[in-house]
Formats: sequence, C-alpha cells, structure tokens
Amino acid sequence: MRWILVFILGTFSSMVCAQGTADSLVKYTNEYRFIDGVFPDFQSVKHNNPIPKSRIISENEYDDNNFFENLLSQKQIRYFDMLGNSLELSTKNIWGYAQNGFIYIKIDDGYNRITLVGSICHVVAYHTYENYNNYPSYNNYGYNTYYPNQTTPTTEMRQYLFDFQIGRIVPYDTDGLEILLMSDPTIYDEYMQLSSKKKEQMRFVYVRKFNDRNPLYLINIKK
Repeated sequence: MRWILVFILGTFSSMVCAQGTADSLVKYTNEYRFIDGVFPDFQSVKHNNPIPKSRIISENEYDDNNFFENLLSQKQIRYFDMLGNSLELSTKNIWGYAQNGFIYIKIDDGYNRITLVGSICHVVAYHTYENYNNYPSYNNYGYNTYYPNQTTPTTEMRQYLFDFQIGRIVPYDTDGLEILLMSDPTIYDEYMQLSSKKKEQMRFVYVRKFNDRNPLYLINIKK
C-alpha cells in the first residue's frame, strides 16, 4: 500500500507546484533545475513538466539512484494523473527523465545525461554492440577452418548535439554543427570561413558562441 501514500503526498505536492508555476520564462543558467520525473515527450521537457516520481507506481525503492533506469527498462510504466486515475505509458517512445535536477535523454536504447545544456546541447552516449568474429582452427596445413558467429561485446563513446529549440539530435561533427548553426547567420558564416582542420578544433568553441548569442529560455518554476 506504499504507493497509495506516495500518491496522496505526490498529488498534494504537485498541486502546490502547479500553483507556484509562472507563465514567464527565465534564462537558463547552471542554477536551473529540472523537476525530477519522467518526460513523456519533448514538450514536457521544454515546460519542465514531467510525471513526478511521487505519482509513479513502482515496486522499486524511490530513493534508489537507479530508480529511473530500472523503471524505464520495463515495457510500460504506471502512474496517477492529477485526477487520481491510474494510467499506463509505453516506455518505447519516452523522451527521457530528470534526476537530481539534471536531464537524461534517450538515445537508441540508453539514457544519457546532457552534459552541456543550452540552445545547443552536448551529449555523450555509450553504445554497446556485438562484434562477430571468425575463429580459425589448426589442421596439418595451417588455418583453414573457421567458426562463425562468435561474439564479443564492445562499448564505444559517441557524442551528439541536441537542438533544444526543436528537439533535433545530430552527430557531434562539423556537418552536424553546421546544420544547427544555420539559425544564426553571423555565427554560421564565421564558422564556414574556417579551414576543415580549424572547424574540427573549434567545434565546442562555436557551440559556446552560439549559446552565448542565443540563450535558452525555460519555464520559470517558482517554489
């Protein structure tokens, strides 16, 4: 019956939060905190309006650091809406979640923390895939027999850029950055004047430049 008590407390806290929510926007700074919970879609992220942990029905411990990872590894989650109705939501298309004020975005089958938040965000993701190998065996004439489908897991780091205005993800390379810089012709033209080598070296610098000229504004949540 633990989740019933959690729901009652969560509903009260959500009502208080809703009453303190302003329609105004604030410029994003490192002090800004996203409300802990599950974001079903990108619009809920932009409005900082997740399904809070307190309204999620789960057998997992709510203070577990892996609560959201364990929750979203399931096919569906159950939660209470503001009217107390029990609803189900497929995790297949969930955008991500917030924990301790930081946001985690779903890329492929994993959730990855956005390390730099701004109009252009930077994300580091880790991908694990299987390597298929053919292993030779000896005979009197050397290697001539192979055993296919032997696999070894390999994990690699990949970097991405995320456009916080429209929710687009692109690879963290010069082509991806050029696409996102187009919305600011001044920065874009400056970047395009660089040599290919300089473009590679200055990618992060131009992400910062773009964010300085085009600050991210989010819903002001008053506590």
